[in-house]
Amino acid sequence: MKSGTQETGAGKNPNLSELRRRLDRDPGSRLFALVVEELRKNGELAEAIRVARDGLAQHPDYTSARISLGQALLESGDAVSAKDEFETVLRRAPDNFVANRLLGECLAAPSAAASPGPSDRAHEAVPGPSVEDSRRPAELQYIDFAEERLVTAAKVAPMLESLRERDSVVGEALRLLGSRVQDLRRDRKISCLAVTSALPRDGKSSVALGLAGALAREEGQRVLLVEADLRRPSLTRTLDLPPAPGLSEWLKGDLENVPLRVLQPGGFSLLTAGETGLERPELLKSPRMDALLRTARNLFNFVILDVVPVLPVTDTLLIQDLVDGFLVVARSRRTLRAAIHEALSQLRPDKIVGVVLNDQHEYRDTYRAYAYDRYGMTDRPRYRRLWGSSGRKRRS
Repeated sequence: MKSGTQETGAGKNPNLSELRRRLDRDPGSRLFALVVEELRKNGELAEAIRVARDGLAQHPDYTSARISLGQALLESGDAVSAKDEFETVLRRAPDNFVANRLLGECLAAPSAAASPGPSDRAHEAVPGPSVEDSRRPAELQYIDFAEERLVTAAKVAPMLESLRERDSVVGEALRLLGSRVQDLRRDRKISCLAVTSALPRDGKSSVALGLAGALAREEGQRVLLVEADLRRPSLTRTLDLPPAPGLSEWLKGDLENVPLRVLQPGGFSLLTAGETGLERPELLKSPRMDALLRTARNLFNFVILDVVPVLPVTDTLLIQDLVDGFLVVARSRRTLRAAIHEALSQLRPDKIVGVVLNDQHEYRDTYRAYAYDRYGMTDRPRYRRLWGSSGRKRRS
């Protein structure tokens, strides 16, 4: 059965025509939202409303399609019906920034103000558009990500491989870090974390990759890893992925939608850096970056950014207001204590959520025999020369 999309306006919009063909073949939830957005851009509001309702009939829990329907209703002058759609979103996700903002526009519309309903009282305190929102370009107040493409890494990163090994010490450390980040989300509402370091080569990218993999192993968790180090991106090289447009092209305005890949093995979504050599680092704090992270918070449980080290350049300091917090990676026996203190002093104290000690091999003597011999841990090459199978120290 066809999805009900018609070829209205397809001749003047090749992108819309292609989306319709894909939707007829596979009526996925995201494709419905993308078609509705293209119809809205063309001014075909009646068709956009019809397609959005068809999509919600098949995917009633898809937030983006419901928001798109509400926008089309609002633009067509039916603020009362639009208000109902945004309230439905907010009942499920009270912190949804887009729905809150658009609901404020509905309440300010004359048709909605003249038709108070029983649910109005529940949203009296919902803020309308702020001064900051009004300065943000209208087309960036809500964005949609392009359809996610499944991609298999040509190289299996050691951090991701360790998560698949039941007896890996590294995997256990990553699972513990993931558990701590889960606690941060529950206790402090932190879901958008930037992983940085004081200096290069401290292992921040590896930790960000491992953390994303650990979080994605939890059932029902949607995780987005953003390669936001546009100076020296390493994730694409580490995974040996084919080159593709990414964050850099989005920030420069070369892309209409944010391109995502679903990484296998890993199970999380990945936004790569794309073209390197960003000439204007200030774009990292631009409305386009702000819109990307705001939308990502609503679509994913966790957003992890691999960002530039703090001390060499100012890129990381530019995004402090856009993320919920920073994890600072320090490398054991390598990162100078003075460098760590200086990096922490440059970040806002309220944004520092923790320091991760990377590449730490030394364990207390009392843990060694019990942990390795009793539990068969596999990451123990440094101790085979010093400790026998019984856990007793060998004679020199």
